[in-house]
Amino acid sequence: MSHKDLAEKLGVTEVTVSRWLSGERDPSIETLNRIAEALGTSTSYFFITDDWQLEKELSARRENLMADKMKIIGYRCKEVQPCRNCE
Repeated sequence: MSHKDLAEKLGVTEVTVSRWLSGERDPSIETLNRIAEALGTSTSYFFITDDWQLEKELSARRENLMADKMKIIGYRCKEVQPCRNCE
């Protein structure tokens, strides 16, 4: 997502986003929550400093995404013609 896209989603200017990224300004807690939502993550992601913690967070998100995809695929499969996994 570009700075411009993020700015538009949050209703702020690109300059504001640039100032956050450069450390010149900090977003409010409310804005930080909106940024996390726009990026599809939690606010805890912004405070992870350890590579192991970051990988653990990303791994959990990948697993949740895969589970969601499997539910969708299973639902579609049952609609059309059940396969062995869905019966």
